[in-house]
Amino acid sequence: MADLAQKVVGLGIAGTPAGGVTTVQGDPAGTPLPISGTVVVQNEIYDVATSAWIPEPNSNYVQFLAPGSRTTTQQTTVQNVGYKGLIWVVKTTIIGTGSLTMNIIANFPNASVVLLASAAITSNTIVTLTIYPGMPNTANVSTSQSLPRTVVLQIVANNANPVTYSSDYSLQS
Repeated sequence: MADLAQKVVGLGIAGTPAGGVTTVQGDPAGTPLPISGTVVVQNEIYDVATSAWIPEPNSNYVQFLAPGSRTTTQQTTVQNVGYKGLIWVVKTTIIGTGSLTMNIIANFPNASVVLLASAAITSNTIVTLTIYPGMPNTANVSTSQSLPRTVVLQIVANNANPVTYSSDYSLQS
């Protein structure tokens, strides 16, 4: 613990994560040093924007949407801290005359870029999109890229007809 606290001291972060690292003083005079970004400490993330310690999830598996009928576009923002890739799954169970498209969008400070998009989903099926270094570049399926810091997972309702589906994703080391 002491070694970990000493490494963080030089960053000038003040506060105590729930994991028990004692307050970090900053420089020897006790003045916090200006920093920006995110620092990971003992499975917790220090978010400079909010000046708060945030517990890192124990699992890299996340249920984005529980099974349900939807008629509108759904999305979630994923903050990547140290993962190389992502596997994202949408399972449709009652598609009817509805249609969906999955988009993985990278958010950068001055732009948003679609990294990978599925083909239109118009039948009851399971669709998987994968971003990971070394994966084949296969249209509407996978791309060989590292996962950016911030991505948006977006499920577009291509028409106003209801579709029953669920969605999960997993961050990959």
